[in-house]
Amino acid sequence: MPVIEIWGLPDLPINIEEEQLLKEVRKDVLDAVSGFKVLGITKGQIKVFFPPEKTRREPGMEIVIWVKGLFEKPERTCRVLNRLANVVSAAVWKHFPQSRVECFVESFNPARGFRPTA
Repeated sequence: MPVIEIWGLPDLPINIEEEQLLKEVRKDVLDAVSGFKVLGITKGQIKVFFPPEKTRREPGMEIVIWVKGLFEKPERTCRVLNRLANVVSAAVWKHFPQSRVECFVESFNPARGFRPTA
């Protein structure tokens, strides 16, 4: 199950517009990843989180995305993972075109500690 963390979003006031924006960002990220057919991942398998920032130095100027927990598979080559980083970055950047967006993809071998729960 891939986990996607999106760090550094602008510090928006908590209101309906912010909630709607985060829903749109989440939807676009889910669409981008699940639409990347070589991964074989459905929207229900993807978790997207927006961790709160502890420091707000120029929020929104740099957005960092981490894709974690993506199981290693032969078809998930470096080239495929780089393309994934590009589509996820683009899905977020379209909402924040004034920002610098970086995406890091970390593969995971489930033999090194994966424990599903009920």
